[in-house]
Amino acid sequence: MAGHVPRGCESGAERSVQCADLGAEAELDSQGRVLFSSELRRELGIENQPVRLYAYRTRIEVLSDKLYQERKGEASANPVDDVAKLDEAGLP
Repeated sequence: MAGHVPRGCESGAERSVQCADLGAEAELDSQGRVLFSSELRRELGIENQPVRLYAYRTRIEVLSDKLYQERKGEASANPVDDVAKLDEAGLP
């Protein structure tokens, strides 16, 4: 995944070294699975466990189940407000 930007590394020069260190190209194995380095899997907290893929705009995020559940809870915390914001933006 060339060009992958770890969450939290979207901006800020102070994080550029960490992002460059953890961001790396990933490869596909013969079964079409994405392979990440052991260091990156450890840092993301996804060693030896299933992961969730979250596609948004032009990127794909790899989430541990714990992080996915946290985001899912945040996303469903204020559904009425969320619908109002979508309406304001002109989205269905």
